[in-house]
Amino acid sequence: MNKQILTTQLSTYGLDESEAGLYLYLLENGPQTALQLSRSLSIDRSKIYRSIEKLLHLNFLEQSHAAWGKKLQAASPQNITLLLQKEEERLQQQKNTLPELIKELDS
Repeated sequence: MNKQILTTQLSTYGLDESEAGLYLYLLENGPQTALQLSRSLSIDRSKIYRSIEKLLHLNFLEQSHAAWGKKLQAASPQNITLLLQKEEERLQQQKNTLPELIKELDS
């Protein structure tokens, strides 16, 4: 499947184009440092760090510590299932509290 289609599909899971590109790059190229990613993808380091933080939070990336720095690698694509399960739980919780919210707002 081409990268543009994958990027579009990843956007439905909350990733912007550069975050999806970063994830796909790491899937293809293996562990890298933030500096290596910044240079390889021609993305400003401050943007790379913001993208890394988001991807770590969403469990799209894993981080390892080496003697000379941190390396990042793409997490298993199966982790997308976990993200979807978390979203389903969040929506179920909202659904459960909706009747009480409506009742309070109507009164």
